[in-house]
Amino acid sequence: NSSNRLSKVHQLIANYEENKERADNLQDKSKFVLPEIGPVDGEQVEDQVRTVLRRMHDIKKRMERKKQLVEMAQLGFNNTSKEIDDTKAWMTEKVDELTNVQYKSID
Repeated sequence: NSSNRLSKVHQLIANYEENKERADNLQDKSKFVLPEIGPVDGEQVEDQVRTVLRRMHDIKKRMERKKQLVEMAQLGFNNTSKEIDDTKAWMTEKVDELTNVQYKSID
């Protein structure tokens, strides 16, 4: 389950990286548009560009946090599974020791 989540997060990050340049292109195009429009429209364009850049940055932070959480959960699961396996092996060893003990008779 965590492997599937991690895979999906990696896909999202890859998709983000592919489309990251779109925000930069938008910013570059806005530089050409701003001299041609009025000051009120220019403010709107600048606000929209800032909003897009801020959202892209927020999305990147959220994906990185999600990736870190999934990796930590996966690591915790693996460590817990190993501890359970070690405990089972220890219990089996102790049960074998107890069943194979030769008791001395009190005759």
